[in-house]
Amino acid sequence: MQKKSVTLLISSLGGGGAERVCATIASALAQRGWDVTLLTLNDHKMTLAADIDEKVKLKNLGVDKARSAVFPLVRYLKQFDVERLVVFSYELTPIAAIARYFMHSPPVLIARNINSITRKLATEKSLWLKSVVLPLVGFFYARVDLVINQCEAMRADLLTYKPSLERNSTFIYNPVNEGIRQQGEAILSSDVQRDNYILCVGRLVEQKALHHAINAFALVVKNHPSLRLKIIGTGPLESELKDLATQLNVIANVDFEGFKSNVSDYYTKAQLTLLSSAYEGFPNVLLESLALGTPVVSFDCQSGPREIISSSDAGELVTQGDVEELAAAIQKQLSKKVSRDRVYATVSPFTISNVVHQWESVLHSIVNGRTNA
Repeated sequence: MQKKSVTLLISSLGGGGAERVCATIASALAQRGWDVTLLTLNDHKMTLAADIDEKVKLKNLGVDKARSAVFPLVRYLKQFDVERLVVFSYELTPIAAIARYFMHSPPVLIARNINSITRKLATEKSLWLKSVVLPLVGFFYARVDLVINQCEAMRADLLTYKPSLERNSTFIYNPVNEGIRQQGEAILSSDVQRDNYILCVGRLVEQKALHHAINAFALVVKNHPSLRLKIIGTGPLESELKDLATQLNVIANVDFEGFKSNVSDYYTKAQLTLLSSAYEGFPNVLLESLALGTPVVSFDCQSGPREIISSSDAGELVTQGDVEELAAAIQKQLSKKVSRDRVYATVSPFTISNVVHQWESVLHSIVNGRTNA
């Protein structure tokens, strides 16, 4: 009988999007009877540890950097006779692939693709990532058993970069956070009122392109002078974005809220959530907003928004980079009267029960495929 065991490998549990998804999948599999180990490089950043199901075993390799992890990982895989290894970061995929070369009976290796790799290569500023890590990832993706993308568009993007991965790649959507989904369900029977603001959530970096959000807001506020824009997040572009809001004479209507550990109340009370990114992996921001009954307006960027905003109940999808169209879509959404329950219903494909079922299917079938090969 096939063992139901899996090890998930990630750099840390520091609270980022990939870490949250990893923690959610680990907990869900453990609750379905899987023997789950969550393996990190070290125990320095463990913010999410308290949120993980107690049945998940937390272990670490005792190293500071991914490049130091090859032989500690080999020892770990041999000691615990790991059957399935799922890698949740770009930096660790080459490490895991190399580690298998030092093993007589290596584990099945699954890599999770976390972003649009062609856009990442085009826009990455770090020379180490752009010149070494990302090209190596493409090379080593061809040497893993399966690449799981976060959405269909991300898989298509990967295949433009590595067409040879056609048979060794699939996609599984990110799950909406179950705690947030339950909050959203509870809100449906409450009388929570919306405040007069639109919301942006994300780091203040080039990828998020928040200058487009501010430019669009400046057009909208002419017709809605009491409307506010709340921006949650920190990053190197904060002063530049504040300068832009000042130049456009909307700084009095824009609130830079900084980092918030809990964004649920902001989503719940917003008129809508706005995504202006140049590209995404799979934008959890949109899922969280919809789960709390708040519609979204988003650029049709790579990748994810088109697959999330599947109906007008969810919100509006806008041509990438078109600020005037973005402003028009915001005004259109503000004039809509879509009930919370109809917005909430649009996240049903992304519930953890649906997503973890797909993970289980992949984890079973890939070992069966190796056994039958």
